[in-house]
Amino acid sequence: MALYHYTDASGLIGILENKTLWVNDVNYMNDTHEIKHGLKVIRDRFSTNQDEKSLITVQFLDLLLSNINQIGTFLITSFCKSGNILDMWRGYGSSGQKYALQFNEASILASMREQYPTADIDFYDCVYGEGDTNQLAQEACAQWLADEEAMVINEQGNMVINIPKAIKVIVKPALIMKNYGFESEDERRLLALMGADFVDYRHRAGAYGITPYVTLDFDLNAIESITIGPTQNEFGEMKSIFSILRKMGKVRPFPENFVTVSDITFR
Repeated sequence: MALYHYTDASGLIGILENKTLWVNDVNYMNDTHEIKHGLKVIRDRFSTNQDEKSLITVQFLDLLLSNINQIGTFLITSFCKSGNILDMWRGYGSSGQKYALQFNEASILASMREQYPTADIDFYDCVYGEGDTNQLAQEACAQWLADEEAMVINEQGNMVINIPKAIKVIVKPALIMKNYGFESEDERRLLALMGADFVDYRHRAGAYGITPYVTLDFDLNAIESITIGPTQNEFGEMKSIFSILRKMGKVRPFPENFVTVSDITFR
């Protein structure tokens, strides 16, 4: 399956020259509210119930809303299922030229799993809009309440959350729920659960201070195409990209249509 990663000029240079993508801690997404959106939707669903299991689950979700890293380290990198989306050309990152790199999903997934063999890693389609997110929340709630292993009895005789089960049934669905305003992105998200004791982060300066992330290394041949966003400098943009590719060892002649320019115009 073809997936597209949108970036700006600085990002493109870094991706090509380092042959890496950044996989970011979910607490440092571009939209600071994004991580909490799905958790709130599912929490609100459980809060309509009065049974003990639901009440304990609501308390658990309140804890996650304050710090999801209490139960594990969740990392995300985002792709789209189309490489020519007007809203992405308009809105991604800072002002300036935008690009979309096409990757093969299976290749990216295999690379990530090879580099982090103990992690739980997979791709998931994001869900948008009130109707679809509420439906997913309802399904997660029903599955959780029906699962006899969702709660366990601790040494003190109290009912407590089965964390691995909660991650599978509640947290993962929450992390793919997005506000309806982002539906045009048609995002397919790489989600990695690294474990609560994971410490092998790298760090960079981000919009919200120090941002932890890990790298996803790949072979340059994993890039199947590059689309240049709307531009008035088509020749110059293509020349620059070909220059970087040659420097990094990409063998000429390049495949037909390996680098193209979007046919979308801003006006």
